Amino acid sequence: MRWLLLFLSFPALAQQAITLATGLNHPWSIELTDDYAYVVERDGGLVRLDLASQQLTPIDGLPDARASGQGGRFDLLLAPDYARTGRVFMALNAGGWSGMGLELWTGLIRGDQFTQAKRLYAMRKTSGGRHFGGRLVSDGEYVFLSTGDRGDADRAQDPMDSAGAILRFTLDGQPAGIMDGHPALYSTGHRNVQGLWMDPDGQLWAHEHGPQGGDELNRILGGQNHGWPRVTYGRNYGLGTRISDYETLAGYADPTLQWTPSIAPAGLLRYQGTRFPAWTDKFLVGALKYQLVAQVSADGTQEEGRHFAGRFGRIRDLAEDSQGRLYLLTDDGDGQVIRIE
Repeated sequence: MRWLLLFLSFPALAQQAITLATGLNHPWSIELTDDYAYVVERDGGLVRLDLASQQLTPIDGLPDARASGQGGRFDLLLAPDYARTGRVFMALNAGGWSGMGLELWTGLIRGDQFTQAKRLYAMRKTSGGRHFGGRLVSDGEYVFLSTGDRGDADRAQDPMDSAGAILRFTLDGQPAGIMDGHPALYSTGHRNVQGLWMDPDGQLWAHEHGPQGGDELNRILGGQNHGWPRVTYGRNYGLGTRISDYETLAGYADPTLQWTPSIAPAGLLRYQGTRFPAWTDKFLVGALKYQLVAQVSADGTQEEGRHFAGRFGRIRDLAEDSQGRLYLLTDDGDGQVIRIE
């Protein structure tokens, strides 16, 4: 009987949650090195978390950002040459009450300083505090940035506008789009992309918030229009009436998966490790609304499970380290970094 009890207790030991940091001001993104985690606070700054000592160090000298509504500081991306140069990219909201919008910056992190800051891109400034996008990813040759529609759905179908899109830039910040219109356009027709993932083979994936229903996971091929608001499973808030007559339509890219009701997806990764074999090669998606991590099949077509429901709070971002441990950020005024091992 003793051995049976030991066997039954093993699954509980297989996943241990360790809180590495607390008191963060709505942490929005996490980037890992072997020794540190960089955490961006939407309504605060950028901090470096020593993974061994759990000490937090603020990074000074950041470009100015505007914390308003859903806006603030968003994603941080370590450049491919970061280990040698300290170069990073940062997405943030800038402007004032008369007009705000997403911007892309680059600079160097040297010690506890952000230096040589340079703005690479700025969205047209408009009023309102919704739908900024702000996710970053790289394939080693280009930087991809998601932009939200800023609460004005028609902007996502205007090729001369950079809102409601995924943009592509060279590593030195030059626009490198592949569509007619704005020079950085890589794909269009997005509402508010809050998760980007680049497979090792260069395949880009993205998920985005629908309105009332219609959250999407999309395989991004580039050059495609993903339909918002002309094609959507979502409905008008409160009323439940149709936004579009179409949930699928020739000429527009269909999502591989859609969530109705919405889970409010945030953060996206494909689990690469073997520490948790059931997750290997599967997508893990943070969910703000249901406060969980959704597991999605390797081909992105079906949800396979839900983990940690209600245990930690609103999951804003996820990361995996070289040992296959999972890191979660909780979206709260007293936000946390939690490691699953």
